[in-house]
Amino acid sequence: MEITQSTRFKKMAFNAIVAVIAFILVYILLILLAVSLTVACVIGGGLLILVFHNFISIILGLMLISLSFFILAFLFKYFFKRHKTDLSNLKEIDLKNYPALFSLIDGIIRETGTNFPKKVYLSEEVNASVFYDSGFWSLFLPVRKNLHIGIGLVNALTVQELKAILAHEFGHFSQRSMSVGSYVYYVNQIIYNMLYDNDSFNLMIQRWANASGYFAVSVKIAVAVIGGVQWILEKMYGFVNLHFMALSREMEFHADEVAAHVAGSRALEDALVRFDLTELAMNEVHNFYGERVQRNIGCKNIYANQIYVLNSLARRNKIPVKNDLPYIPLSAVDHYRLSKLNIEERWASHPSIQDRMLALENLNITKNEDRKELAIVLFPDVETIFEDFTRQIFSRVIYSSDDANLLSQQEFESEYEANACQYAFPAEYNGYYDNHTPQYFDTANLTESGNDRVEVSSLFGNELTDAIRDFRMLENDENTLSCILNGEISTRGFNYDGQKYKSRDAEYLITELQRKKEEVRQMIKENDITIYRTFYQQAKLKGKGPELKDRYTEFFRHSEICNKRVDIYNEIISATNFMRGDIDHQYLSSYFRILSRVEEKLRSEIKVMLEDLLSKNEMPENIKVSFDTYLSRNWSYAANESADAEYLDVLFNAISGYNYMTSKLFFVEKFNLLNYQINISQV
Repeated sequence: MEITQSTRFKKMAFNAIVAVIAFILVYILLILLAVSLTVACVIGGGLLILVFHNFISIILGLMLISLSFFILAFLFKYFFKRHKTDLSNLKEIDLKNYPALFSLIDGIIRETGTNFPKKVYLSEEVNASVFYDSGFWSLFLPVRKNLHIGIGLVNALTVQELKAILAHEFGHFSQRSMSVGSYVYYVNQIIYNMLYDNDSFNLMIQRWANASGYFAVSVKIAVAVIGGVQWILEKMYGFVNLHFMALSREMEFHADEVAAHVAGSRALEDALVRFDLTELAMNEVHNFYGERVQRNIGCKNIYANQIYVLNSLARRNKIPVKNDLPYIPLSAVDHYRLSKLNIEERWASHPSIQDRMLALENLNITKNEDRKELAIVLFPDVETIFEDFTRQIFSRVIYSSDDANLLSQQEFESEYEANACQYAFPAEYNGYYDNHTPQYFDTANLTESGNDRVEVSSLFGNELTDAIRDFRMLENDENTLSCILNGEISTRGFNYDGQKYKSRDAEYLITELQRKKEEVRQMIKENDITIYRTFYQQAKLKGKGPELKDRYTEFFRHSEICNKRVDIYNEIISATNFMRGDIDHQYLSSYFRILSRVEEKLRSEIKVMLEDLLSKNEMPENIKVSFDTYLSRNWSYAANESADAEYLDVLFNAISGYNYMTSKLFFVEKFNLLNYQINISQV
């Protein structure tokens, strides 16, 4: 198969190679400067010691020599660190045990004209990828690539779609530009090592500084110079990776074209648009069991659970199911995108699904062969594979008992559906409240007015649910444009609703979106008021008007409490941000003082949660335990590694539980109000 690389592809490959060469030259220059500095400092320090031969000259000489060696050691420390690819979660497979799968792979290889992978691995993941053993010699010698197939992805594909996915990966096999990736991988490893992986190096220079106040001075000078080197490397990281990301996006388009020629455009399109739903289904299953860890509940086959949830999500979202799998039209993808902005994400390694789908549709390659059977038919004894990977997943879960209670598939389906129905908004709302919460209005001035003849169904029509979607879209686009305006997103221009704009136009467009957003907000609020009036009139006829009014008042009060709790959560996340990067230990005490002040608010709200009746009913046991542990003593920073590790573990468990309960309690209040409201019209 011969697919011509586009001019843009060649340009991006050339730019990426130039960027890598630029880094190599800069790195060599830094090393030459460091070596020159070391030679000068050793000579200068030696002369000071030999010529003057007194205490001061010896100290100054040692300071000069140590200064230069610290800088040199910093630049070379990456090459003395061991690097090993973690394959512990992968299972290597072979032709003997997987003949049908290897036959499919062999056919793809013949069509694409690529080499057979060095090794083929299975994993538990919802993914497929190509990777290689990036040893030092891979920079200079050809390296055979490995193929990784995630069984969680295979579980939601037909044979033809799996063929398309694998052909896409083999499309990468055929790209000589992938060798650029090996160089970029090493560049990133070097830069990461020098910017962030400095614990042992910092410990070494700290010990040297502690040996004498004189040496501390040389360490401070070395740290300042190293800071300059890190600044240069940080800039080079951006330069190299921006160019490589641009190439990576072109490589994806090229690999998609290979896949389309092998399996047809439609097969890859179907697989791509189903991917997010497949991943969501697996995440829902993980969350399902995560909430039951305290009850020692697990399962034997998590992949059977996944496929059930996948089709359940499809049914709930009115997505057609064919061949036991959801088939999502591109129009649905566009509908859920919630943005009219089209920005080339300069830091994205993959193009957007919409861009990839458009390119595939333009190719419009059809194949006579279209194997619709599920891809798992290619795997012998698939139940054993599923069960082995399920055990692997649950082996990372810490249960309070050695023997977990394994749910059967029927028990899982029953419990999952019960959960889904328990907090599903009534169908009469037509999804109106799925992503919308009634905003405050004064119920006192609305109870005796309004039209009691309004049909309930007219309050939740598609026009109104679309208005809520439009509001969310306007809000998302406004936030993105604000990021462009303040420089958080770097781009020369963007498309909005099919029209091209320059970055400087973001401010004007934000004003326009705010105006439109306010119009939509007012329309939705007026409808919310009409909803209240309509249901109030119905409640009044049944003697329940005051109760509905009280429920709305209580809900608005709880909304204020929720907003306050969200503010506290954001405060504490902000106060713990210093832990997410290199920590300057001289400021640790002041950081923790700030954190302790915010913790007082957190403790106060957690106490209220523990005393609240609704909280008690809705609070999982593990969260109650984390709250009780957090409140059991006045935890604080102790400058002791073991004690502080325990404190932070307790703190972050409490923060996680607090965030979960804040969302859960608000949702339950909203659910109870809306359920009561709809029941009025049905009694």
